[in-house]
Amino acid sequence: MDLTPAQWSAIAAIGSVICAIGSVVCAFMLMRVHRTNMLENVRPDLWIEGWKRAFDPRTKNLERITFSRVRNVGRGVAIHGAFFGEHPWVEGELPTHHVHGPRFFAIAPGETRELSGEISVYWDNVPETPNSWRYVHVELKGYVWNAHGDRYTLSHSLMIEPHDPNAHVQQTLGGGAVELAPGVNLSTRSQQRERVWWLQAKRWILSPGERLKRLWRTRRAKTQAAD
Repeated sequence: MDLTPAQWSAIAAIGSVICAIGSVVCAFMLMRVHRTNMLENVRPDLWIEGWKRAFDPRTKNLERITFSRVRNVGRGVAIHGAFFGEHPWVEGELPTHHVHGPRFFAIAPGETRELSGEISVYWDNVPETPNSWRYVHVELKGYVWNAHGDRYTLSHSLMIEPHDPNAHVQQTLGGGAVELAPGVNLSTRSQQRERVWWLQAKRWILSPGERLKRLWRTRRAKTQAAD
């Protein structure tokens, strides 16, 4: 079957469009690869070291679990980092733990920084399980920024058991858990990158709700004080 010149032109145009689409897809994939490599080269990764635990000699209720070093095992500089704890508070219940997190200005790749962090555990406030077993679940969080202005959220999920003086540290436990100190087990560890524009958008969206919450808490506190 012979094709007319107009049909040949249409086929050539379709082929040009397909080639152009393929070029765009290849350029996009190449850009994604280079961006992934760039982000990996500036990504900090912090590992907490120097775990110890000891009871406060002034009281048997309070135990102090400390960490003294933070090492950057990533490829990028860790800037303006801070560690803190998430303390879910339930009305009518006594606190079971409190995290005193350190702050730092910058840690270069491969560098170890001496810091002072502490987790205070109040064992008298920890309820027992039906099997007469006690433990405390601690969510140790952290924020750190890279050189490009992206923020990373660090999360360490710890399970702390009562201290056994005769116990020895086992580096690896079942299910991928790691024992940092006797009875201090690291269940999971994660790190997530958050973009600056998304953080600003969330702050703008959530700020009215946060203001209403603060206003409600203030009025509730005044009402309770009046009663």
